[in-house]
Formats: sequence, C-alpha cells, structure tokens
Amino acid sequence: GGKIDFSYMESVIRELEEERIRELSTYLAASGLDNTELSEQEKAAVQKLRQGKVQWQEFKVGELFEIQKGKRLTKADMQEGETNFLGAISTNNGIRQKIKAPFTWESNCITVNYNGSVGYSFYQEEPFYASDDVNVCYAKDWEMNKERALFLCTHLFKYSQKFNYTQKWTVERMNNSIIHLPVAATGEIDWDFMQTLITAESRLAIRGVVAWKDKVVEKTKEVVRG
Repeated sequence: GGKIDFSYMESVIRELEEERIRELSTYLAASGLDNTELSEQEKAAVQKLRQGKVQWQEFKVGELFEIQKGKRLTKADMQEGETNFLGAISTNNGIRQKIKAPFTWESNCITVNYNGSVGYSFYQEEPFYASDDVNVCYAKDWEMNKERALFLCTHLFKYSQKFNYTQKWTVERMNNSIIHLPVAATGEIDWDFMQTLITAESRLAIRGVVAWKDKVVEKTKEVVRG
C-alpha cells in the first residue's frame, strides 16, 4: 500500500503547468508581448545599443518633468480602501497598501523615492496617493507612455545612486540632476528609439522566462518519473 502514485503526481503537475501557462499567456496577450519575435526595427535598436552607436546627450531632470512632492498621511488617517498608497519601498511598483485616499494623483507618470529606498522609480498606470517620501514626475512637453517611462526609470535609478538615506533626492536636487538620453541626428530626444528598445528588451526577457518555465516543467517531470 505504500507505492507512490506517479500517475496522480503527473496529473497534478500537468494541471499546475497548464494553469501557469494560461496565466502567462493571458499576461503576455494583455501586454502585447505574446509574440517574442523581434521586428527588424527592434533588432536594429538592440544592435545599435550593443554596438555603442547610440548618441547620448545630457538633460536636466527638471527640463523633462514637472515634479511634485508627495503628501504625508499619518497611520491614524489611513483607512483600508481601493487606492494604491505609495511609500519609499523598492518592490511592488512602490505600492505599500490600498487605502481610502483624500485625493489622488493622476496616472501616466513616474514616481521616484526620495527617501528610504532612494531612487527606485516606477511607472504608475492607475491613480494613486503618494506619501511624502515619494516625488511624482509628469512629462513636461513630451508624451509619456509605459515604454518611454520604463526607459527613464532605469536612468533615473542609475543617477540616484549618488544619493542615500542621509542625503535625500529632494525635488530641488532632482530638478537640477542630469541624466543621459539618446538623441536623434537632429539633436532632439529620440523617444521612438527608447520605445522600440524597451519593447525589444521586454520581448527578450519574456523569451527567457518562457524558456526557463519550459526547463522547470521538464525537470519536474523527470523527478516525477524517477
């Protein structure tokens, strides 16, 4: 009676595998990354970056963004609700919890921790409430979208490493900080290149995840089969 029921274990693994694949497929379809093949334009963008052929130029953060400081909300004033509450954390897109907010900041912006996990930057797709440990950055005279924002988040984080818990990245310091961005032959910021590059890198990352998932499923099957 003490035999291991391999067929049962295999069916459980198959169910788990199918559920995970379904979840991943839903996510990829929703984000438009279900096709991991790079377009010619995306291949060219990745190649241009890797071959060091991108022209970079310095820009003041304050030239790019209208920066607002978050507002303090005491624990006593916090009630459970539906609004994302952003704190100075490095995970979960900066979302610490869900609260009933007195008001909200508009979405389609970048939030940057000025305190705590200094410099961690996130793109916000939903309205939110930002604590006073967070700076909220809205595009000045250019159009923000998720891909452009993700590119900028990487570069904002890179620059922020000059600051720390004792020397905070205040709104004033942020306005005067310098980041390097790709420029077109005209000398203008090459937003299209950023967008194409981020989409390409996302596809490559997803390709890696899919390959890793397949490997894990195969290994698990081997263990079950003994």
